[in-house]
Amino acid sequence: MQNGSTEAVGDRSASAASAGGAAGASGVGLQNRVFGWAAAAMAAERHLAVVGLVAGKVIRVGAQTGFDLDDVAVHTDADNFALFQVKAGLNLSRTPKGPLAKALEQAVGQYLDGRLPVANGTDRAVDSARDALVLCTDKAASESVRVHLPYALAKTASQPPGTPLLDNLSKDQHNALKIVLDHVRPLWVAGAHAAPNDEELRRFLRALHVITVDANDGESDHAAAVAILKTVLPADEADRAWLVLVAEGQAASVAQNWRDRAAIGAALSRHDIYLAPPARHAIDISKLCELSTANLRAW
Repeated sequence: MQNGSTEAVGDRSASAASAGGAAGASGVGLQNRVFGWAAAAMAAERHLAVVGLVAGKVIRVGAQTGFDLDDVAVHTDADNFALFQVKAGLNLSRTPKGPLAKALEQAVGQYLDGRLPVANGTDRAVDSARDALVLCTDKAASESVRVHLPYALAKTASQPPGTPLLDNLSKDQHNALKIVLDHVRPLWVAGAHAAPNDEELRRFLRALHVITVDANDGESDHAAAVAILKTVLPADEADRAWLVLVAEGQAASVAQNWRDRAAIGAALSRHDIYLAPPARHAIDISKLCELSTANLRAW
């Protein structure tokens, strides 16, 4: 990868681009695998396997959950969110109605006007210091998207205030980021917001991430997901478990809802695959086993 059930929050109809039609078909397959990839991290009580994407261990994964970026949503135990728009074979394009422009429109909408739920019943805006707006693609994407754009985003987001947005980038990185900015600026004002200055754009770019997830059978992220499943399942069940997680992605997308670790465990159990108890219970279980053993010996 490169630099990525509870009740639904704000459910609404799935977008046509994500949920159906010939144009979205390959994206739907990737979407379910991205869900499975994130759910594998949740099952193993781990962070998402993308350095610097979002802090915290995955505790909830959803699909078509009503956010502007709605294909896959991840919630962590640090109360941070990573919202994914999944676009297989994404390419850089200046076309105003193309896949890149549409994905950026959703990202800008979520950043400027979208809300994220808070446990106390309130909500909040996207915080670029803690949340991630993710354009997720696969190895069929262009090199400009897979390689140059992520570097350009990360470099620009890290620069001190006042640094020109396209400063100190390679030619390829410069070209990739310029195309993104040329989309973002008109999208920003189209939502009845004032034209953004460079620092407002930089804060948005800090939240925006482009990652590649290659999770077809035998590909790197599929292998990584199966490997981490083996840490909480019998090794010979991990491949079957992966198929269940991908199927849960499709089910969550249709229902427009979320899955937590318990829900994933229940889904696995219906296939006679049994997830290890949560790590927080491991000490108690160990003590109970020791006590039972001691009692049996005494008896």
